[in-house]
Amino acid sequence: MLVDPDQCVGCLLCETACSDYHEERLQPSESRVRVVSWGLTDVDVPVLCVHCTDPPCAEVCPVDAFYRSRETGAVMIDYGKCIGCRICVTACPLGGIFIDPETLSVIKCDACDGKPECVEICPTDALEYVKADGLPPIKRREHAERIPAQMGEDYSEGASSG
Repeated sequence: MLVDPDQCVGCLLCETACSDYHEERLQPSESRVRVVSWGLTDVDVPVLCVHCTDPPCAEVCPVDAFYRSRETGAVMIDYGKCIGCRICVTACPLGGIFIDPETLSVIKCDACDGKPECVEICPTDALEYVKADGLPPIKRREHAERIPAQMGEDYSEGASSG
């Protein structure tokens, strides 16, 4: 999943579509994507699991409840194994794992079986779903550098070229 904060207008359609798909009701608090308004900068950023290559959530899970879908490549949760310890929530560097307010269980993006509803509904193309192996390294780097820059922080000094 790629996020382009330059394109997000904060309409929250992604949250609504996600909750409708997963919960069959329009309840953004149960969405697996959350739009965060970034203070005085007027920047809205969709926050969700980006399905890391080496996901920290999976590394810290004491019961190995995380796995990668063979069909979509998405990092998934086996809820039959999950014990609700929530260590994964704190381990996610992007804040892409949430607590469902109804069930109090962890929830995260599962890429909607390879056709993410949030991407489909986004009117400004702020969200994009691409296979990681189809994205050139320079494009990945440009994307990674864009988000901190939008937040008014410059991480480029210490970044190595990749």
